[in-house]
Amino acid sequence: MKNRNTERQQLEEKVKKKLRLWIKGQHPSWLIYPYSVTHSTLSKGLPRQAYRFSPDIDVLAFYEAENRLIGFEAKAPIYKGRKWYDLLDETKKAIIGNLRYLPNEPYFKKIKKEGRILEKESKTEPDLGIIYKSIGEASFNLRYVDLSFIVLPDLRKFCPDYTHPRFLDLLLKNFVSLGLIEFEYSFPSSSSPGPEISEAALRIGKFKEIYKAKTSSIWKDYNIYVGYGENNFVWKKGGPAGTIRDHLIDTVKKDNISLN
Repeated sequence: MKNRNTERQQLEEKVKKKLRLWIKGQHPSWLIYPYSVTHSTLSKGLPRQAYRFSPDIDVLAFYEAENRLIGFEAKAPIYKGRKWYDLLDETKKAIIGNLRYLPNEPYFKKIKKEGRILEKESKTEPDLGIIYKSIGEASFNLRYVDLSFIVLPDLRKFCPDYTHPRFLDLLLKNFVSLGLIEFEYSFPSSSSPGPEISEAALRIGKFKEIYKAKTSSIWKDYNIYVGYGENNFVWKKGGPAGTIRDHLIDTVKKDNISLN
């Protein structure tokens, strides 16, 4: 079975590519960086004095007219795996039953030793963890950007109670002021239990902005106050050359996508 992290990365790459084109279509004047902004380091002097000068932002945009830097934290639809076991007859050709778990009894130890148990995994439960993980990562990126969005698969499938005020008011509106974008998706059914979860099988539909992001004050001093520490700066030739925000703006200015 494919490594779950690899599967997640491939799915998210597909979502990010579609998202970049959608954003450019919605905001033609925005500059959209064509790749993910990943962690980088630059040595100030001694090998151990390395400073991180780039956060992990899935999709990065810059609106020059308003001098706004916008980050998008995108998550693909991921499903939890649930293990189950097929029990084979003595010929190992016919399935005589199945279990959700394997009891610790002499009979099952015996048939397992004989190779009459097949371990399988179904993917039928959406992983709700992506919602809260994306909220955390998007709020972390507010220290570098002016606006931050989370981009999630259809919440009606992943979180039926997503309209709960604690989710919408506290997390999205009042506490961290994140924007929310949803996208439609589907996976075809497969011969094994659960959908066929793969990059090729994923079908991405329309994106829709549910809530607008607002400029947050959670890290308001981080990019302007020198005393906040060296990790906030890009270091060149032994000295600070600019804030991380400045570096990100320069990056997206030098390389951006076009629909023309």
